[in-house]
Amino acid sequence: MLTIQNLSRSVKGKKILSNINIRIKSGTIVSLLGPSGSGKTTLLRIIMGLEDVDEGSLSFGDTLLSKGKRIFIPAEQREFALVFQEFILFPHLDVYKNIVIGLNHLEQSRRRIIAEELLELFEITHLKYQCVDTLSGGEQQRVAIARTLAVRPRVLMLDEPFSNIDRKMKEYLYGRLQDILKQYNMTTILATHDHAEAFFFSDNVYVLKDGEIKDENPPSLLYTQPADPWVASFVGDVNYISGYDLKTLFHFHNQALCDDSFYLIRPEEFLISKSGHETNEWVIEKIEFYGFYRTIRVTLQNGKKINIKDLNRAHYTVGEKVFLRIAKTGESIVLQSAQKRKGTDHENNS
Repeated sequence: MLTIQNLSRSVKGKKILSNINIRIKSGTIVSLLGPSGSGKTTLLRIIMGLEDVDEGSLSFGDTLLSKGKRIFIPAEQREFALVFQEFILFPHLDVYKNIVIGLNHLEQSRRRIIAEELLELFEITHLKYQCVDTLSGGEQQRVAIARTLAVRPRVLMLDEPFSNIDRKMKEYLYGRLQDILKQYNMTTILATHDHAEAFFFSDNVYVLKDGEIKDENPPSLLYTQPADPWVASFVGDVNYISGYDLKTLFHFHNQALCDDSFYLIRPEEFLISKSGHETNEWVIEKIEFYGFYRTIRVTLQNGKKINIKDLNRAHYTVGEKVFLRIAKTGESIVLQSAQKRKGTDHENNS
């Protein structure tokens, strides 16, 4: 188990990480999710042993790796691996030689077995003797990760590894890598700003903002029960609706709602139709088509707006009058995610 306790880090008087507490069970995949500047890369570098800490401790199993300024085990003794966004390969070597370059301490037959397994797992056997500088970005990244896995690190860290690759290839690579990591039972930490990546890839997600952990949960709970409004909007689209509007427009009369508080409703929780209660009549302002779903923005005469993710195929047009209701599952989400908001400037979709 990788354990981080009360870890803090400052650079030139600026706090980069503050009171970080994380426990990662062996063999699990977790994500550090947050915007640029939230401290994700610094935390990876600390775990790797490339930076020390000001306060707190880091341990792996029974081994204390860092503790304040008093204890520090260097990176080469930790047997961890970190794959950066800008991966580095040896352009004068072919794919096979890049993968085995860290295995010189093994017999040639053993190196070949390891390389062949990884070539097959990453589906790049056909590229075995091809120079890496002739490969596509996705192929090069597969080689880089295969080379890292060849040495079987105790912890694998990935820092936005596929950010320069198109989404379709990225989804394929994450799916393939996830299968391999589960097969290897390898503890893995992914740093990303993309909540879809974190949700797809991880057993557990830690949300960072300004060097602090704002939330931590498995993806499904993080999405449906976020810790606060900022986390809610960072991990998915949201509408904030006042308790008063929930009562008057959507008839939540049996709920303990505060009129001046705002409640989180995901866009997919709204159901749109051509008939309904006259007090809940909206006008379609905008329609955007995304293939398997579309987003529809509706508005009331007083300017209130709601964004909807609609999966049905009924025909709607801009300017058409429609009616809304909240799906039955939305009732629990409203209650679990209720948060008081300061002011009223976030009443509309954030």
